Amino acid sequence: DEPDEPFQFGTDKETNALTILSRPIKTPLDEFLQQLLTAELNIMSGRGALLANGEQNEAFNKALLIYGEAVACRESGNCSGETATSSINYETKALRSTDTKLLTSFNGSGGI
Repeated sequence: DEPDEPFQFGTDKETNALTILSRPIKTPLDEFLQQLLTAELNIMSGRGALLANGEQNEAFNKALLIYGEAVACRESGNCSGETATSSINYETKALRSTDTKLLTSFNGSGGI
């Protein structure tokens, strides 16, 4: 069962995505969401992880996004059937997490 989608773009998808990417980072969750959206855009544009033959590594790319979206769901309290944690709790969890570093490394190489 896949996690709930953390990005709710509404009808103006491009503007809302640009807002996520350009807003000032005030919390570790803001940074994580920016990196997750960047990873999704890298994969969608064909700059995801590649196999030795140059083709997209769809299994790795999908696993990375499923994992990242589950973290975003948990950290933002947007998982169905769960209640949001206090801001102190999720700020502390995000600060101690290596999840953002994983996405930053993936994005820093252009996803490849």
